[in-house]
Amino acid sequence: MPPTNLAAPADPEAVTTPSTQTPRNAPTTPPDRKRVPNNATAIDATDTPIFRRHAPDTGTNPLDRPHALLQAGRLDEAEQAYRAIVHTDPHNPDALTALGLLAARRGEMERAAALYGRALVADPRHGPALAGLTGLQGEHAATGESRLKALLTGDPGNAALHFALGNLLAGQQRWSEAQQAFFAAHSAAPDNPDALYNLAVALDRLHRPPLAARYYRLALDAAHERPAGFDTRLAQARLEALAPAVPGAATP
Repeated sequence: MPPTNLAAPADPEAVTTPSTQTPRNAPTTPPDRKRVPNNATAIDATDTPIFRRHAPDTGTNPLDRPHALLQAGRLDEAEQAYRAIVHTDPHNPDALTALGLLAARRGEMERAAALYGRALVADPRHGPALAGLTGLQGEHAATGESRLKALLTGDPGNAALHFALGNLLAGQQRWSEAQQAFFAAHSAAPDNPDALYNLAVALDRLHRPPLAARYYRLALDAAHERPAGFDTRLAQARLEALAPAVPGAATP
């Protein structure tokens, strides 16, 4: 069950996206009766991670190798492998979406949008492609929210859709709802560091230091195992800033 009884912040700070920005210095002032200053930022859909809901790699799926290269941070090799798949299968939505993700990470937003669009032509319900395109287009929040919720009705275990919904809600500072969406993304993809990190940010904005610290730590642990879209230095600094507000906490 996700954390409950989360009160909305009285004076939330603005969300800044995307995660590729240079982060401001992390706060170091220990909390007292005032809330802990918070500079942590949720990563947005222009850096949507590849969420996999299937069994571990078997070697029989042509997508296994490029996915492994992507998760290992070998982006040039991953791109070449995805391109090879698209060359033989021009309508493969997974490969097209991954190429869109790589283009977005390079700042080639028009190309990314075109690739996400091709993926959606091949599969109109492809969650990761829709999540990526929604973030790139910055479409009207109400429209994007409705589309994502409609798709989640038919595919409630889609981590990418929950992740995209959480970012839309966070962009409106609807942190309680965003927290629920990020928790759902984490539940569908338990080892994904970006889902863990965004969940920590949402809990942090809701002034729940113990839970926020727990998920910051889990996100950092997960980031040791696979590439993450968030700044691990900022996450570590935030974790240390929260320590005085967490009974029995000890920072490394």
